[in-house]
Amino acid sequence: MSELQNLVDALGPHRAADLCRVHRTTLLRWLAGQTRVPAAALATLRAAAWGQMPGRERAWDGWTFDEGYLWSPEGVRFSRGDVASLPYVRDLVKALQADVARLEAQLVAATRAAAETDRASNDAAIWPDDVRSRAFPRTA
Repeated sequence: MSELQNLVDALGPHRAADLCRVHRTTLLRWLAGQTRVPAAALATLRAAAWGQMPGRERAWDGWTFDEGYLWSPEGVRFSRGDVASLPYVRDLVKALQADVARLEAQLVAATRAAAETDRASNDAAIWPDDVRSRAFPRTA
C-alpha cells in the first residue's frame, strides 16, 4: 500500500482532499498514479495524519503535532503559549545569569575582605568547590 493511500485511509478521502484543497477526483487520480502528488500535499497530509513536522531538516525528526501540542522526541509537550514565550524566557535566563554572576562576585569580595580581617579563617579548606574559594589564591 502506498504512503498516500495510508494517509488517505487515516484521514478519510473527503478530509484529505479538503486539506490539500483539491477536488476528490484529483485525489483519486493521485491514488491511481495518473498524476504526480505535489510534495506540499504529502507534507500537509503527513502533518494532519501523523503530526509529522513539515520540512526536510533532520533536526526536526521525531517532533510531532498532536492534540493541539508540539511534542518533542523525548515526550515533552509544548503549548502555543510555551513556544510563544520562549524569547521572553531566554531573556529572563540571561538576566538571572547576570544577577548570579554579580552576586557571586560580591560574595567573593566579601569573603576576601573577611579573610583579611580574620587571619584564622580556613575558608579555602572548608569550601573547595564553593564560589567563595575564588577569594583565595590557588597554591600549586
